[in-house]
This record gives sequence, structure tokens and C-alpha cells, in this order.
Amino acid sequence: MTELVRNPRVMKKLQEELKQATNENFHRLIQESKLEKLEFLKQVVKESLRLKPHVPLLLPRETIQACEIQEYIVPAKT
Repeated sequence: MTELVRNPRVMKKLQEELKQATNENFHRLIQESKLEKLEFLKQVVKESLRLKPHVPLLLPRETIQACEIQEYIVPAKT
């Protein structure tokens, strides 16, 4: 969403594509079968993932030396 806000031209183009896809539906729902035809949406998602790749927040880590965290002793190599 942040990247779309930073690029109003891209956001406008994506909004137009979504409006065309929901034009015949009064509730503005997109059918799953129409998702394949939303090419610009695919491109926007891929580009946003390229710019800001999804990375797990809890990467595996290992302590170098023993330490104490809030009265808990964490041994080295854990």
C-alpha cells in the first residue's frame, strides 16, 4: 500500500483495472475466475515484493557467548 501511495499514477491505473473487473457486479466483488485476467494487479504485487521482500521476522539465531536476559541465563551456542 505504501508503494501505491508513493506512486499515484500506478494507483490510478490499478484502480481503473479493478473498476473494469467489478463493473458488472453491484457489490464490487471480484470473482476468483477474473483474478487471472488482472495482469496489472499481478505486476504491482510482484514489484512490491521485489522492492520489499517478505522475510520471516524470527530468523534463526545463535548466541555467541553466554548472557543474562531478565534474570534468565542463556548459554552460548543456543
